Amino acid sequence: MYKLVVARQIDVAPHKAESLIRLNTFQGQRPMSPRVINTYANLMLTDRFRVAEIAVAVMPDGTQYLMNGQHTCQSGIMAKKTFKASYQEYSCETDQDLWMLFGSFDVHRARSESNIMKAARGLFENEELNAVPLRVLQVSASALLYLGSGMTPNFATRALTKVDKASLVDKHKEDVLITHEYCSHFGKSMQVGVVIALMATFRKNPGKARVFWDRVILGDKLERGTPQYALNHFLYALAGKVPNGGMSGHITRYKTCVAWWNSFIDGTNRSVVKIKAMKTLPEVYG
Repeated sequence: MYKLVVARQIDVAPHKAESLIRLNTFQGQRPMSPRVINTYANLMLTDRFRVAEIAVAVMPDGTQYLMNGQHTCQSGIMAKKTFKASYQEYSCETDQDLWMLFGSFDVHRARSESNIMKAARGLFENEELNAVPLRVLQVSASALLYLGSGMTPNFATRALTKVDKASLVDKHKEDVLITHEYCSHFGKSMQVGVVIALMATFRKNPGKARVFWDRVILGDKLERGTPQYALNHFLYALAGKVPNGGMSGHITRYKTCVAWWNSFIDGTNRSVVKIKAMKTLPEVYG
């Protein structure tokens, strides 16, 4: 775990700001915003800039990374002004500590889930995850938040921090790689509720899940009236809609996918599934 080893207030002259910017090499760092830099620089020039917050991580080999304060330092360089800052140094034993520290700085402009996931990618223990697109990592993390290690999601679960959600991705590599595989076919249809159903069916019966979802991909080549045909059309329609990220949207999509899966497992062809009639989450058959 990272540990605070230095905490003091310092005056940051332009040459000191330049030395700090040279430490701004952490792979998860987001691009600097010219608008923010200009705003801060103007505040400095009119002596209205607040005390800044700067944080640096120090690795066991002595390598240092700027964790927080890149915009402030760049503004000081632009304005050629010395500013006051609350300066902190943290010792980090591992790369894992490094990105967890990075994720803790949600001070004035919160780090997005994409920022955190980008920082985590490349540091995962499972190297296969490093090639997975950020969007897939994010939707997988959200699905795993609700699904956990079981086969029935808990949509009432408490939200985790962005860093903890990134850790779920590393823990459940197989689920994420399956999601990545089918995201290449379903694209925008692969929203959280759909991904939860995908993961749950593969956990329940990997062989049958492969047959089912591979058939869903086929689209117009499917036989009308089959569960795979119905689910394909549901997903196709879903891709053309603005995603509803609310809980009701997650639940509806999950129920729909599992209902058609269960119909496939039962060998029953039906014309519709009555989602509103489901008072509880359907069990995933196998």
